[in-house]
Amino acid sequence: MTTDKNNSWFRIRKMGWTPCSWQGWAVILVYFVLMMYALDIEETAPRRLCGAALTIGLIGTAMFKTATRT
Repeated sequence: MTTDKNNSWFRIRKMGWTPCSWQGWAVILVYFVLMMYALDIEETAPRRLCGAALTIGLIGTAMFKTATRT
């Protein structure tokens, strides 16, 4: 499910997405802050699991909050 063009947080590109609103930039900022926290985890498996979960969440948010191409 996608939103209309006025409510989109991200703009689709050839490969990936670009933030196009303050909400999109806030999502990117929160992602990087949480990834920096995940890098402080000493064990390898939890660090990878946390990084994978954050990345999947970022991709899901970008997919859900992107306007369709017209």
